[in-house]
Formats: sequence, C-alpha cells, structure tokens
Amino acid sequence: MISNATTKFYAIVLVCLVMLTASTCHATIVVGSKTSPGKGKADFVCDDTDDQEEIERATNSLPPTSGKVELLAGTYHLTDSVEIITNHVTICEAGSATILKHVPA
Repeated sequence: MISNATTKFYAIVLVCLVMLTASTCHATIVVGSKTSPGKGKADFVCDDTDDQEEIERATNSLPPTSGKVELLAGTYHLTDSVEIITNHVTICEAGSATILKHVPA
C-alpha cells in the first residue's frame, strides 16, 4: 500500500519532470532502469542507486533548443528530485510499466 506522503512525492516528481515542451523535439535520449527489458538500447542505464542522477545526465545531454527523454519500462529508485536545467524538455514513460520509487537517502 502506498502512503499519501509517497503518492504526493510521486506527484511532485512527475510535475518536476514534465516541463513546457516545444511543438517538435529535436533529440530523444532513452533511459533504462536496471530492470528494463530493453535497456540494451538505452543511452543511459540506471543502477538502482540514485537513479535521478542518470535521468539528470540524460536531460543535460539534450541540445539547448528542446528534446525528449524516454524512460523505458522498469523501476527507477530516486533519493532526490530530478533537476532539469534544459528548456523545453519532454519526459515520456511507458505508462504504468514505468515506476518512480522514492527511496530514503
């Protein structure tokens, strides 16, 4: 069972991840979790520890104009929020198969 605090954390993370996007994306970066079935085609693969770091590296590798980060299906273990410094970033996920899990530091 997920507590209300955990649910609120997930909502905050998702709001932080989804930013104003341009009408077209010029680049797509793929991020896989340690458990992602298709992680072999990912540009970044998380290691189940501070996965927000790999997601941040993916967003930081986008061109300054716009881009998309695709989170493959799997569980991502986050100990902190994801800081996005690039404008016009879209974060896509595989629906309910992509799980962002808060893990206390």
